[in-house]
Amino acid sequence: MKRTRIGTEPRREANRLYRWLVAIIAAGCVCTACAQVAEASHPITHLAPIQNPRALHTSHSIVSRRRTMIGTASWYGPGLEGHRTCSGERFHERSLTAASTSLPLGSRVKVTNLDNGRSVRLRVNDCGPFVRGRKIDVSRHAAERLAIRRRGVASVRIQVIYVPRGTHADRPRTTSHRKKHRSRRATSDRASI
Repeated sequence: MKRTRIGTEPRREANRLYRWLVAIIAAGCVCTACAQVAEASHPITHLAPIQNPRALHTSHSIVSRRRTMIGTASWYGPGLEGHRTCSGERFHERSLTAASTSLPLGSRVKVTNLDNGRSVRLRVNDCGPFVRGRKIDVSRHAAERLAIRRRGVASVRIQVIYVPRGTHADRPRTTSHRKKHRSRRATSDRASI
């Protein structure tokens, strides 16, 4: 017969419950942090329209104006091969992908190296760069195509080509629907008086 000390069983149960509670709280904190990173794609207020704006309509996207920004690009990837990106897909150094904090996931951009004129089209599937002053992180293969792999950073022009439907960046910059609706309601209220 196994001897147990009196009072140890409730203590074990309390310890087990405490560990479960700590694990649930930690998982909640991780999920909250991931959600905040995913929501970190701020409105594109710093993008200016290109001289010749044209609407690009496809079955999946609407871009009211093509937009561009100039900034510093870097590349990333060593040690991340096969890891999950913010979009949920696996990272591959040989793919033409990028990471951005100002563009929504799924966007497509054309990145042009301002030093040598080389350009490449990339798909945004990750969040980053998390270094102040940098606009975009590109994969190793994209860095080779842009000739920035050795230097590590370069000044680039980023042209937004495609933005997924339903994101903040695909809506045209006009008076919001609510404001229009309010003004209609106000005029109808005045007419009824």
